[in-house]
Amino acid sequence: SALQIMASEPPAAFICPISHEVMRDPVTCADGHSYDRANIVKWLAQHDLSPATGIPLTSRALIPNIALRNAIDEWEDAQHQQADKAADVGVVAAASAMPLPAATVGEVAKGDTGAESPTEALEVDEALEKLALDVTRPAAAAAALPQRGAAVLYLGSDGQEWPARVLAVHPGVSVQDPEPYFTILLEGSNVERETVQSRLKAVAPAASQPQQQSEHTLGEELARREVVAE
Repeated sequence: SALQIMASEPPAAFICPISHEVMRDPVTCADGHSYDRANIVKWLAQHDLSPATGIPLTSRALIPNIALRNAIDEWEDAQHQQADKAADVGVVAAASAMPLPAATVGEVAKGDTGAESPTEALEVDEALEKLALDVTRPAAAAAALPQRGAAVLYLGSDGQEWPARVLAVHPGVSVQDPEPYFTILLEGSNVERETVQSRLKAVAPAASQPQQQSEHTLGEELARREVVAE
């Protein structure tokens, strides 16, 4: 209803039973309940039971719940509109009450941080170093992820490894749960599956072509010497 859409608290149907947060990509599972896709994919990678009922699932198929996703989008749009109106009313008062920073970005770049002692200057340097690490660590972690098109081995629930290829990499559902998940295609079939990084293993590269060529050349040289000796 319109009253539910304008409510500040999300309706219970919008909340994922696993993460207890508003769903971003709701899908319906075989148990009849809807979950955020990333959460249920991670759950199914380790469990065979329904997270809502505890009953064994008859299927792992996930069906997009488009109607629920549209309702969540409408509710979030209404929340953003209310927040924008509240911000317009209080922005002037908030700006006037905000204290001036001790040092601007330009001053930091010039080395003029406003520090009155060597101890304060050291604290500023440590803060800048921490900021640099916070920026570079996520980039390094992203570089280690299997990328789209990469050849991998998928670890099945039976412990067997299956060759596969990454079709897509999906981001985490929230800041609290940033772990991405993957859509893979099992080699030799048309079966697509969504899984987590812990069940994927990078495939070691094959022997380089120059090495194969050198072995072939060595074989030809040995054969030539045998003919000359005869």
